[in-house]
Amino acid sequence: AALINLGTFLPGPNIWLFEPEPVPRGLALGPALLGLGFIAQGKPLVAGLAGGYALLLDPVLAAPFWLVLAFAFAFDRKMRVLLRPAAPVLLVFALLLANLAQLQQGIPESQPFFGKISQTLASIEQFRTPELWVTLWPAKFTYLYLALLISGIWAVTRIWPALNRQLRWILLLLPLIGFLTVPASALLLDHYRWSAILRFAPMELLVYTVVPVWLAWGIAAARAFERNLPREAAAWFALTISLFLFAIGHSYRKSAEPDTSKLARWAETKTWGSSMFAFPDAGRASYPGRFRAQSRRALWVDWQGGKQVNYETALAPEWQRRWNSVMRGPLSTARLQDTLALPVDYLVFDRKRVIKALTNDETRIVPAVFMDDHFAVYEASTLRLLPGKLILDQP
Repeated sequence: AALINLGTFLPGPNIWLFEPEPVPRGLALGPALLGLGFIAQGKPLVAGLAGGYALLLDPVLAAPFWLVLAFAFAFDRKMRVLLRPAAPVLLVFALLLANLAQLQQGIPESQPFFGKISQTLASIEQFRTPELWVTLWPAKFTYLYLALLISGIWAVTRIWPALNRQLRWILLLLPLIGFLTVPASALLLDHYRWSAILRFAPMELLVYTVVPVWLAWGIAAARAFERNLPREAAAWFALTISLFLFAIGHSYRKSAEPDTSKLARWAETKTWGSSMFAFPDAGRASYPGRFRAQSRRALWVDWQGGKQVNYETALAPEWQRRWNSVMRGPLSTARLQDTLALPVDYLVFDRKRVIKALTNDETRIVPAVFMDDHFAVYEASTLRLLPGKLILDQP
């Protein structure tokens, strides 16, 4: 349990097992797992309340929880008696979710549920969100999740006598549901180009393959130790540690991204609320998005913001146009000049970059309007009015 809560990064869908950001999927996973724990303890009413709360936060992520209960209710007579109190809870939360959806305002674009993605949109989506396209994954990632599923089933067979009926359903069916999202997504999105898959991102349900399998490994290790089978216990324990070591190599790598708090405070206090910022040398880094949230200032374009093209397809061509105009390719003096033609008020660069103005064979450094340990900010209107030629020194 401790290793699982330390989390890991899932390759392929490129998501965290437990999200460090307050996004709906990350908020819904905890209540869903809590509900499964209550089911394992034979408490269906509170399990239904936890699962219903997860349904309100993220219906897609909560779906496997209710699917497991539905299968057990339909095909296991003894489980039907246990799960009966959870059925009206699901109905109440489903009606509540429908009412909340009706009250939601500000939806900018209505997309047909069964709409197809055009080739132009598909190329943009594959560039910005390749993690949603299974055919773009390295094959080793698919084999990794298949190996996890098989080893999880094997672990369940080793601990079968120690599991109650509820846990047998959970530890067998839940990893299978998670894994089946991979071929389902490959068929529905990569082949048939169903646009709804972009919004639902079912591959994120692979968390339900990893978590139960990880738990099954740990239980199998403990049971083998109790039965005086040290070699088997060591093998299962090695699997649990191997996944943790994989986490160290991915989710616990030290981030080299700079702190934006000082820059954001300056922007919030010293610039107009309508000011437009651009980070021409940020590339695919996430710190421009943090700056936007901290300063409440607009960005011309950034990599993180481009993920919205999954939900608002009309945004995709505009996002690509802006990305190509400011961020595509290596930063150069020519691209700096092109950026100044855009309606941008401030340009934020790495502090090590220096902008110079060449006038009458004389070169002088252009002063920044703000500078801290990481960033140098230049006012675009000043750069546009400078006589002579601008030169961007590389760090």
